[in-house]
Amino acid sequence: MRIVLFRTDKIGDLIVSTPIIAAIKAKHPSAHIMLVAAPYNMVAAQGLSGIDEVVLFDEKNPTACIEPIRAFKPTHALVLSPKEICYDISRKIGAKHIGWIIMSYRPWVRLLAQFILPKANREIITRNPPSVHHSEHVLNLARRMGLAAPGDFPYVIARDQNAAEHIKQKLAEHNITKPYIVVHLVDKWVSENWQIEDVKNFLFMLHDKLGVDIVASAGPADTILSGALEKNMLVLKNLSFGEWTALFEASKIVISPDCAAVHIACALQKPLLALYQPSRFEIAMTEYGPRLTDYRARAILEPKKIIPFLFRDICDLLGMTHF
Repeated sequence: MRIVLFRTDKIGDLIVSTPIIAAIKAKHPSAHIMLVAAPYNMVAAQGLSGIDEVVLFDEKNPTACIEPIRAFKPTHALVLSPKEICYDISRKIGAKHIGWIIMSYRPWVRLLAQFILPKANREIITRNPPSVHHSEHVLNLARRMGLAAPGDFPYVIARDQNAAEHIKQKLAEHNITKPYIVVHLVDKWVSENWQIEDVKNFLFMLHDKLGVDIVASAGPADTILSGALEKNMLVLKNLSFGEWTALFEASKIVISPDCAAVHIACALQKPLLALYQPSRFEIAMTEYGPRLTDYRARAILEPKKIIPFLFRDICDLLGMTHF
């Protein structure tokens, strides 16, 4: 059995889909698995346990991946990324059995699937009302196709020992030798309810009241907060994926708005405070919320309303008495 998984979107989407790897291996230990990944999430695809080959999907030249996939001689193809081009490629690689994740608000894809795929090879994601967690949709598709074992499976994430040593040295250079809280400064912090000064004040209060070091991470696109805070606290920017993972793994807890950082924390089973925009809280929690770790989740309401609850959540996650 040779299975191709298409996951050609964001890092978080890839991590949320990784339970399928362990579920397939549990039912078919000798199965060979190829992952088709995009340049953006390729960093998280490399080194994943249970993946035998990784092929690059480049949207500028999407059909270039067809030949290496054909050379793999797949028996099954599962399109976990709801992209029309991936649906099309899955039909051209020689796989006898094909399955698709389909968004309900794309009716023509649903119609096309009816003529191409058996009903058991389609997993429909609805938004009104919200569906189950995305990881469960992925597992449902694989199980209906006879590929995955029943049960709950964790996220899979690669670790890099060299990156872990580099992060350890970087923290030591800044005299951070005890457990710390890591805060990911994704620009989603700045919203209709929170501004830059609100985030700064919250993090400074967190440090002062709890006496715990705060270390921040920021990606290349996260410039609003990282630029405003880097003179006042340790902000580690533009980390490699291995370094980012190592920073989280060595932390006491992770605090982040909804982004890949939430799913990395879950993969590492780190205590997590996840924050969401109020308008997206229900659907985000249902489809992409935290799982299989100790977590608290809040909508980012006005600071005066929400900060006392955030402090209480953080104390709970740290095992500290409420103040």
